[in-house]
Amino acid sequence: MLKKTAFLTSLFFLSLQYISAHPHMGLNSRCVVHWEGERIAGVELEWDFDKYFSADVIYSFDLDSNGIFDENELKEIYQFAFSNLENFNYFTFFRAGDERFTPERIENFNAWYKDRVVTYSFYIPLDDFYERELYVSVYDFSFFCLVEYDEDDPVRLNLDPAQIQAGFSIEENRDYPVYYDPFAPMTDMTVYDSWHPGLETFYPEEIHIVF
Repeated sequence: MLKKTAFLTSLFFLSLQYISAHPHMGLNSRCVVHWEGERIAGVELEWDFDKYFSADVIYSFDLDSNGIFDENELKEIYQFAFSNLENFNYFTFFRAGDERFTPERIENFNAWYKDRVVTYSFYIPLDDFYERELYVSVYDFSFFCLVEYDEDDPVRLNLDPAQIQAGFSIEENRDYPVYYDPFAPMTDMTVYDSWHPGLETFYPEEIHIVF
């Protein structure tokens, strides 16, 4: 109980993201784009967390200290240390042309750790998506969490090269900025598409997949 209480205290602070615009935790993100035939079927994300959050998750949920998260421990992690991110669109934002959209659901959540670094993975299905290009941004618009794309392996393309030839680039998007209120109450999850007085401007780095 003490271990779970300690973690829930940290989770409480995670829910107070709008108090500060300075990052208090960090994650390293990798993106795997999956095709079914000639269409993008979904995107899988893998997140490596900083040593402090990793230590909290390991201490709180690997209760038998055997180095793995079993099925019951994974359910606990999902419930207490992941599901709240639904309120933040799982830090994931898509764009196709001028249209922005966010995940409708996620599947296949998993978590593990190596060298005391915790990794989360989950799959975002893109049902009925038939565009020939896709933009993916991973960021926390409250700036509680600093998200960085992996330097060595930011994007992997899972496709049949006999059917699809695809590529990607990562660029700061200055044409489609995001506006946010740094002084909004913690219950306000609004992301603005247009500026008005009091808002700050953020230019997301987008992964641009084209095929």
